[in-house]
Amino acid sequence: MSGLPVAVGDGSAMVGQAPSAASIDPANQIGSKVSGNRVLTIGDSVMASTATRYTNDMCKALVPLGWQVEVEAETGRFVEFGTKVLKRRWAAGWDVVVILLGNNYMEFQSGYRKELDSIISSIEPNPVILLTVTEFKKSRRRVNEVIREMATTHKNVTVVDWATITADDPTLTGGDRLHLTLPGRQKLADTVARALGPSPAGPGDCMTSVFKDDSAIPVTGTTVAGIPGSNTTTTAAGTTPTTVAPATTAGA
Repeated sequence: MSGLPVAVGDGSAMVGQAPSAASIDPANQIGSKVSGNRVLTIGDSVMASTATRYTNDMCKALVPLGWQVEVEAETGRFVEFGTKVLKRRWAAGWDVVVILLGNNYMEFQSGYRKELDSIISSIEPNPVILLTVTEFKKSRRRVNEVIREMATTHKNVTVVDWATITADDPTLTGGDRLHLTLPGRQKLADTVARALGPSPAGPGDCMTSVFKDDSAIPVTGTTVAGIPGSNTTTTAAGTTPTTVAPATTAGA
């Protein structure tokens, strides 16, 4: 469990500063703070790439730890998607929510802050794990400023610094420096697993996703040969591969 950058929502995180690169000891893992084992993950294409319709990395990482996990993520989604998911799925009952939203950003920090704050408030007092976004554009620093603020204003928030993890290892992302390679998908799932730790109850289960519309852009964003969900068409030797250009290389 070593080397996971994290800030726990105890008011100690400084606005605009990265969380300290400290390991999460068992006392700080979310599994030690809840009584149930149901976890809802919400995100855009970065999170969607770990769902069962692709390489299923999130379930592979969390189910053995005793978590019942549901991945609700679609390509091209903005922060408001979190509200949409909660309106439809919150009544199903969840012990923990994991959120990775902000890769798609309207360049309006106060609007992003207001929406994210509302999402977290609607989940309180249940724990929320917020992942910072990869800073593939300078403006995503402003997204991460808001995400880190949430650990100072909401005691139920744990911020995990995915931005630092991807910055330190370029093999985790593809050509657009955002969408995940196969090792990147595995790393994201492992990062969430480390923050959660073992569940307090079992057994684990991989639950069916409700939100599965990935028509906005390919889940890989750019052409990454050989990855499920890529916009590269595999062809037989001696033929010309067909590559479909993504709607945007900046979207997630």
